[in-house]
This record gives sequence, structure tokens and C-alpha cells, in this order.
Amino acid sequence: MSVHHAWVGAPTPTSMRLSTRTSGTASLRWAVSTTQDLTAPLYSAPVVPDAEGLAKHVITGLAPGTPYYYGLEADGTLLADPLSRGRFTTAPPDGAEAPIRFWFAGDRRTDSDHPVYEAILARDPMFGLFLGDLGYNDPQTEEVTRYLWRTSLAQPRFSRLVRECPTLYTYDQHDFCGNGSWSGSPNAAAAHRYARDYPATYPLPATGLYCTWRIGRCRFVQLDTRTLRSDPSLPDGADKSVLGAAQRQWFKDLLAASTEPLIFVLLSFPHRPGAPDRWGSYATEFADLNAFIASIPGLAGRMVWLSADMHTLAADDGSHSPNGSVQLVGAALDQTGFQGTGGLYFNPESWSHGWVPNPEGTGQYGWAEITDEGSSITLAFTGYDHTGTALITLTKTFGDLLPGPLPGSATKVRQNDKWSAAHPQVYTNGQWHPAPRRDRHAGQWH
Repeated sequence: MSVHHAWVGAPTPTSMRLSTRTSGTASLRWAVSTTQDLTAPLYSAPVVPDAEGLAKHVITGLAPGTPYYYGLEADGTLLADPLSRGRFTTAPPDGAEAPIRFWFAGDRRTDSDHPVYEAILARDPMFGLFLGDLGYNDPQTEEVTRYLWRTSLAQPRFSRLVRECPTLYTYDQHDFCGNGSWSGSPNAAAAHRYARDYPATYPLPATGLYCTWRIGRCRFVQLDTRTLRSDPSLPDGADKSVLGAAQRQWFKDLLAASTEPLIFVLLSFPHRPGAPDRWGSYATEFADLNAFIASIPGLAGRMVWLSADMHTLAADDGSHSPNGSVQLVGAALDQTGFQGTGGLYFNPESWSHGWVPNPEGTGQYGWAEITDEGSSITLAFTGYDHTGTALITLTKTFGDLLPGPLPGSATKVRQNDKWSAAHPQVYTNGQWHPAPRRDRHAGQWH
């Protein structure tokens, strides 16, 4: 039998997912252990690969924030093939004030085995975010889509990265159906199916790659900019959409209900106006989303948009953002950079902390480290090249994040240098009365 690829992803505090493609086996199990020799492993349920050799595995009962090693068992035999072995670390406890580190990038060549993938893995990320353009095949047929996925995962360095670092994936035009592609493009159904089958994913809706998850106290929201997109040739208006009505409403509902102090929104292209085949062709929906975000006090200040697409590293502290949110771009993994012109999208001067296109032969990616101090969260972004040179940085602290007691719910008060359960009293009009009480909540006194 043969193992063609293993892709680990979708970390939670107690579980992990794996996608595999094999041939010549009737049944597979995933063996997971805290030791590299896989002593006393936990096992996933047996899975029968489909006609393409693809199988999805889920392991549960893991410990939060713990490094694990894994291997594949085929028809009762634990395999020694390096392509069947990998490692990962589970997410910290949900809601924990925990450090987080991850990479994000996009824009790679289909047959690339660039050293950038080794450089990313050497930083020991907790997880990674692949934000579009697995290759530049612009597939118009299922045959080309199959070639794109199988060739990409046959490259040793890239294959090892997704085998040893939990990686989430969404596509953009060049790994969907090409420039201007949308839900009605001839190859859209095949591109959608492969993007769900080959990577490991969090639970997804019936149609689309959009999903959400939490790591520590941070919310991550992955948007799908292709599967549900309207025909770009239609006149702009309320019914013309990048996200589609269902995903757009899901996104709004999620933002309205979110209580996390930091929200990362994953988009295959930067959240900026003007550029064709991005928001420039869907200006009404772009304005509607920004108006919705602005309608919720403080929401934009808690959001960070992550994207690829431009073949450059770029960072903005919100001073050039349509809604004042931080915007970070991690690209390109190994595509040549370019200097576009126009508006807030391609203008280097519209990125407060810099814009660094790829020189030929250079691999670039975004790196994020989050330090959670309870009362504040600090995000440190660095754009690296494959040699480890830091090309661009941005650090931002999101402060005053302690939730505090709900208004009127404090059970103790500080009085005369000691804590007391009794409510403080004030003497007015010849009598003692309960003092007016104010509680600290969501950064304000109530």
C-alpha cells in the first residue's frame, strides 16, 4: 500500500482532525501518542477510504496545549512510511489567557518545493492559515483541479508542513477556477469538492468553506470569497455578492454575538475597496459590511483582517482601513511580487507599516504572536522571508479587556483597606443609606 499525503488541522483543546490519501488499503486508523515512538496510543475510529483513496479522521480525548505525535495504521499494521507520520499540538484550554503563535500566507506555485516551508516549520507554529492560491493553474476542468492538489501535496517540504503543522485552507481565484471565477463557473463544483476533501477542516456548512473557531480568547472567522459569489458581470447592487446571502448573514450574526476581545477575519484578499475581482466589483456589499461593523460600538477595534493575494507583505494599523481595523497581508509564499497601483489596495503608501513585494526566488509569509495578559492582548506581527529576515513589523496592544463583574453583581467591596461583603454606607439626612455602587465592566464604570 502507499501513503500519498496526510494533512493535519482544525485544532481544539481536546481534538484534532486529519485528512489522508492512500492506495491499496481497506481500513485506516489514526494512532496518536505523547511519545514519538507512539507508546500507548489513542486511536481514532476505523475509516474506509473512498474511491480516490481519501479519508477523514478525528481523534478526541486529548489534553489541551499538549504536543502529540501520530502515525497511520493500515489494515491493522502501524506504518513506518514518513508520509504516515507527523506531529501537532492541541489548542490551549478554551478561554485561557494563553500565548498563541501562527503563520498565515498564500500564493504558491503548484510544483514548488521552496525552502520557505521549512522556515515556517522551524518556528514551531501552533497552527497555520493558507489563504488562497495553492497554485496558479486556473483550473477549468476537474482533471486540472486533481493535478493541482496531487502535485502540490507531492512536494516534500510543503507536504511536511501540512503534515506537522495544523493548517486551515481556503481558496482564491487561481486554485478555484481562474480570474473572475464565481459560483457559476464551469469547474466550480469540482474545485469546491476537492477543497473540502483534501485538507483537514473544521465542520463546514453544506456549501462553502466558511467556518469559525476559538483559540484561547481569540475568535477566528474564515470567509469563503468564491463558492457563493455572484456573477461579476452583473450590475452592482444589493443582490450582487462575494459572500452570498447565507454566508453574509452568518458573518453578521457571528460578529454581533461575539464576546471575544480579539477577532481575526480570514479573507483571501485584503478588505479594501477598488480592486477588480475583489471588493471593487461588489462595492454595495462592501459598504454594507462596513456599515454593519460600524454600527456595533467597539467592534472594529477588536478586529484584525488577515489575507494574502497581493504577492507582498503589508501591514496597516487601521489608519488606512475602511473601518479602522488592523489589516495584515502575508504573501507571497513563492510567487514573484508586483507593484500595483491605485486606491487603498495597490498603493504602498496606504499601508501604515509598509509594503514588501517578493523578489524573484524569495519566499515570504506572515507570522503572528499573541501575548494575553488578561487585562490586555498584544499582537506582534512580523513578515519574514525564507532566510529568517524580518521585513516588516507591527505590534498592537488591545487593552482594558478584563470583563469585570456584571453591573450590580459585585459581592465584595474594598473599604478601609480590606475586602468586605457588606455594602458601604453613607450618612445623609440623619440616616445611613447604601452607597451608590459602580462596577467595572467592559472597560467602563456602571
